[in-house]
Amino acid sequence: MKSLAPTLLLLFGCFVAPELIEDDGGTSLDVGLAVDGGNSDIGRAVDAGTPTWLIEPPSGTILGAASDLEIDTSGVQVELLVQGLVDTEFGFYANDELLAAGGTDADGRARVTVTLLHGRHELELRAGTDTQSHTLLLDTVSPTLDVEVESEPARLPWLTWTDVSDADGVGSNDDVQVELQINDGPAQRIETILGNDGGGRLRGLNLGTHNLRIRASDEAGNRTEIQRQVTVGLLQKRVLQRAESPLATKPCVGDVNGSGLADLILVRSYALGTITVNIGSILAGNNGLSTTTATTFTLMGRNTASCLIAPLIDNGRNEIVIASTGSQNDGRFEFLNWSTDAGEIRTFHVMTESRAIDGSVGLNMAFYPGGLAALPGSESVRDALVLQTGTRFLRFFDLGRLNHDSPSQVSDVAPNSLVIQLANNASSDMLAVGDYTNTEQPALAIVDRRADEGDGAVWVLNSGLSSGQSYALNENESESPFSPTLRGGSSGMVGNYPRTVRLSPDGTDGILTTYNNRTQLIVHQINSEPILLDVPETVGLISDLSACDLNGDGRDEISVVGGLRHEIRWGDGSWTSTPIQNRPKYTVCTPDIDGDDVNDLVVATYDNRNSVFVLH
Repeated sequence: MKSLAPTLLLLFGCFVAPELIEDDGGTSLDVGLAVDGGNSDIGRAVDAGTPTWLIEPPSGTILGAASDLEIDTSGVQVELLVQGLVDTEFGFYANDELLAAGGTDADGRARVTVTLLHGRHELELRAGTDTQSHTLLLDTVSPTLDVEVESEPARLPWLTWTDVSDADGVGSNDDVQVELQINDGPAQRIETILGNDGGGRLRGLNLGTHNLRIRASDEAGNRTEIQRQVTVGLLQKRVLQRAESPLATKPCVGDVNGSGLADLILVRSYALGTITVNIGSILAGNNGLSTTTATTFTLMGRNTASCLIAPLIDNGRNEIVIASTGSQNDGRFEFLNWSTDAGEIRTFHVMTESRAIDGSVGLNMAFYPGGLAALPGSESVRDALVLQTGTRFLRFFDLGRLNHDSPSQVSDVAPNSLVIQLANNASSDMLAVGDYTNTEQPALAIVDRRADEGDGAVWVLNSGLSSGQSYALNENESESPFSPTLRGGSSGMVGNYPRTVRLSPDGTDGILTTYNNRTQLIVHQINSEPILLDVPETVGLISDLSACDLNGDGRDEISVVGGLRHEIRWGDGSWTSTPIQNRPKYTVCTPDIDGDDVNDLVVATYDNRNSVFVLH
């Protein structure tokens, strides 16, 4: 026989209601007697002059066994606290069977123990001519629960829970609460984590194996616990292509062929005598990344400087822009798209340099939604294609510019476009797009690490500029947005490789750059102090950055490559090394490339094969 330990208290092997325990360990029934028409919250009110017996636990209470209690068939001892007439004998009966008998003391108090099995019990207290009904419900049966988890390593492992019920004949069949505890974290309602559909993906987990505890508890506190493990992993696959010459520029990603999955664009260069020749290739996104073979396409430019994928034509797909540096016709922007008829990449427009352009073109490109103000007679702002068209100039092109005859010159009249003169010469990455102003509207960040005497500064453009104008950025305090929005200064210098990053799911985008001679990272946000992030020494001198949410929790992970290896900083601040450690050079965050609805990573190296890897 076992003693019941309800979720209230276990004392001397029997149930005692905690509200009846005094500080000195004694029991108290400080409720008095209901007489002369009075009432009591416990027990049964009777006619004036008839005593009322008070019983704890109250009638209708559902009692449950402790989670570690093994119930046997001989029953559970439940202790009842009674208050009534002084020095009076009484008994508890069930269908005229005496279950327990006792007598009150000089204060009218008593304790008795009854032995009950699982179920509903209609008891009757008899004391002389007094009788009083008392119902107790004993629930010693745990609820049912079934759990399945994804058995193979996955980015966002699935968990489903079914057959949740408390149909044991006591209380409600549906009053079951299911909680999920991940590793050593707090237990939470499973619906809070995974929703109300009986299953969902576990988000916010870093690489590795995670312990899960799924607990179902009924209204009496009986509990069923199931333990499972899931493994979060990144699969690494090498892109296969015939050319293994060095990459000419950082890879770019986006849905080019309209499949709904991101495609990977690579530009490699090789020497043909004294001439540098570029060749492009595309790895089309596919479910499970079952194929990693890239197919080639033709490029005409040389000395490729940058690559951009953006929606430049209203066709439900993205287009490719490849910028090449050089003199006269060698400096160019090649615009390419996917030919659905031919099933391949083809050039549809070319812009070349001209003598009117000061310096090289193409080092920086960006797609800036809403970057151009509405035209007269229209209320719609226009998207802008931002191209570096000289050492100190950016041009915001209206997308209608691509309707010109091809080839055209960069300096050709571009109706409804504008020019911005930079504060300093541009010789490295300097453009990023994100919601830096917490308006849910994209803004363009122009990052100049040379400004403010080397401390660096950031100009943030957050509204459409009027076309047909020329603007100039300056380092002095002037009319916004042409003076710096953020300055490096003593709080943290602005560095290289500006990228957009979101450190909190409910926060505002920040601007991520390197810091301290490319050995640390720093995040600048408007109206906030910069955040300094330490980088593992195993990375070496940082050569590239990217940031995106890799585990679905709304916080961006940061991918860092250096001369030594590749590391990932997770949203919780921890770091993970990947197997890529042979001269990694570039890292790119890509929208879903393999059909699992999660962002992926691309890492390119300068190893002996100039390898490119997809981590998915």
